[in-house]
Amino acid sequence: MKLKPINALFIIYFVPLLMATDCGDCGCYDYEEYNVVYKGVDFSVWDTSKFQPKEVEGEVSKNAFGIEIYVEHQQDEIVFNHNTKNTSYASFGIAYAWSCSCVPPEYYFPNPIKSIQITATDTANQSEIDVTEKFTTKNYGDKDVTIPELLEEYKNQKQEYLSWRLDLTDTNDIPATAFFTLTVTLDSSETFIQQTEEIIFKT
Repeated sequence: MKLKPINALFIIYFVPLLMATDCGDCGCYDYEEYNVVYKGVDFSVWDTSKFQPKEVEGEVSKNAFGIEIYVEHQQDEIVFNHNTKNTSYASFGIAYAWSCSCVPPEYYFPNPIKSIQITATDTANQSEIDVTEKFTTKNYGDKDVTIPELLEEYKNQKQEYLSWRLDLTDTNDIPATAFFTLTVTLDSSETFIQQTEEIIFKT
């Protein structure tokens, strides 16, 4: 069946415009702005002596001891994201282009993390030492980065989550047996604390 001229013009010009009104397939975030609210911490210890790190079971070498820090949080929505679709079309032609425009989400921290501390308690005499800076990870330049440095970078980048794996790179003054305690303090002075089981280091 032959299309009438009016029908052909309708297909060329109006169908693409109808398609442009649907931005459901953009894959954008639902909201533009979120408040990040911290809820707690998860603190685990790892044996890195094998090819695949595993959680510590029994004794572990000080040179193959690592930790994982995760700060639990929730994201409270602030501003809804209105997706838009840009369209362009050529007169007397069928060239047509459309693209979604997504606004990257912004994260705000009404009660940010003030400090992160790790202490080791000697189970023999209950003495306690600050071992925060004895744990490090590598940055892109293969340089050791400490927890205070990671926290500063985290704040500057305004990341919505905090999850780090670090290695014990300074074993001086680490007791033969110890409990490790993670303390995350917020600006409001609220703290989240978690302690490991007793860690026995190989002699």
